[in-house]
Amino acid sequence: MPLELVDSQGEVVGIIVGYWHNYREKKYYHLVARLGAACNLAELYPKEDLMDIAANRLGAKNMLGRLNRDDLKDKLRKWWLELGEEAADFETYLALRAYLCLNWAHGALKPMQRVAALYYFLYPGEEIKLKGGRLTTAVNLAEMDAFARKVPFPALIGKIIAYPEVELDVAGVGETILLGGGLNDMGGRNHTHYTLLPLGFGGVASKIEIPMPIYAQRGDMVALKVDEEKGEIDGEKGAVFTGGIIYRMR
Repeated sequence: MPLELVDSQGEVVGIIVGYWHNYREKKYYHLVARLGAACNLAELYPKEDLMDIAANRLGAKNMLGRLNRDDLKDKLRKWWLELGEEAADFETYLALRAYLCLNWAHGALKPMQRVAALYYFLYPGEEIKLKGGRLTTAVNLAEMDAFARKVPFPALIGKIIAYPEVELDVAGVGETILLGGGLNDMGGRNHTHYTLLPLGFGGVASKIEIPMPIYAQRGDMVALKVDEEKGEIDGEKGAVFTGGIIYRMR
């Protein structure tokens, strides 16, 4: 079913609970919660709430802002067929979940606050295809499962798939003074560090910029802290865990 991710055996391994925007690469990815227990979609995504969000986007409300159910169903069916899906497979609740998923709109329901996630990983946004109402992944989650047991906070988990790059930007004397610094800044406070981590998050390869040196190498597992209350991952003010070290950014 859309919003659920299954493996090659048909077992549900995760549920899409939002999206993550890599500003550096200008790409969106689906954020998947790795489930430790079965999830009730009807409770996580109430039909009435989905209908209200979809109606706002599809223009299926009257002049008084009231939902026109027949109009919404017709517009959903049209959208469904435009995707290339079979008319016989159309079902309103299924189409609602699919519509909100493919249009990055389900985050308004804040599912991250209500789903019991072991950890999170990414699913390619451009590879979302409806087929029999399910999304499939061939990702081997065993390595991420094992690493997640060591992580001290809710996290997006990935693996370093190429050499990390640590860069140091040193301001010159003129730059330092122009930026409001003094001679004391020449002692080291005019240095800017960041680490570029090439990470694999399940089926996604992406580069993350962390504003501090991270002592890790290719092949290491990395966890980026997830703020489940806000439903976001902040690569500049959050925390990173790798190699038994927690790096906190303030």
